Amino acid sequence: MLEDEIVACPICGNEIAVKVQRASWKSIDTHYIVLKNCSNCKTSASKIERIFNNHKRNKTERSYIKVNPRG
Repeated sequence: MLEDEIVACPICGNEIAVKVQRASWKSIDTHYIVLKNCSNCKTSASKIERIFNNHKRNKTERSYIKVNPRG
């Protein structure tokens, strides 16, 4: 299901409208569809979409903390 959202441009911070497809309730399983170029920095919609859909940047805070397996 596609949802309309307004997010910040990853390059300049200007607000842009995108459509978000969530595979489940987890925010990691999202796919962004950018319809228009950024009007502020003139970045193409395809480049912004590639940046948003690069799942390597979706790390949680827990992944940065060394977790003690013994508790």
